[in-house]
Amino acid sequence: GDDNYFMATSHIAHDCRVGNQVTLANGAAVGGHATLADRVFLSGNTAVHQHVRVGTLAMLRGVSAADRDVPPYCIVDGIDVVRALNRVGLRRAGVPAERIDALRRAFRILFARRRNLTLAMAEVETVAATDEVAHLLEFLRTSTRGVCSGPRS
Repeated sequence: GDDNYFMATSHIAHDCRVGNQVTLANGAAVGGHATLADRVFLSGNTAVHQHVRVGTLAMLRGVSAADRDVPPYCIVDGIDVVRALNRVGLRRAGVPAERIDALRRAFRILFARRRNLTLAMAEVETVAATDEVAHLLEFLRTSTRGVCSGPRS
């Protein structure tokens, strides 16, 4: 990719695919064969397991890890826990407010609590229809490793 920023002691292993405008803070590590989409931000001392996909505009908070696919537009904390929608990143990327609201509604259905992901995706399809929501749902459908989920109750 282009315009990427890798800080001190960050590491990208072999055979990875890295999109554009990706940032790896100090100590971030990515295992082999992983895929980082455009505008991904890995905070300090984060880890991404091999073969994991990290979606567009996703962010891992400091000292967190992912051994499952990280959905686009989200913030992950701890190990594989989707905490929030990356609203600041979406605004900075120029996504209009009404599309961010549609993503917010979709994220609430998908990740506010743990539930059957297939049923949640079917509900999202009836509630919000934007390009970003369609991209999110396609990412979830094509996951082979499983997807990070919402917090435990």
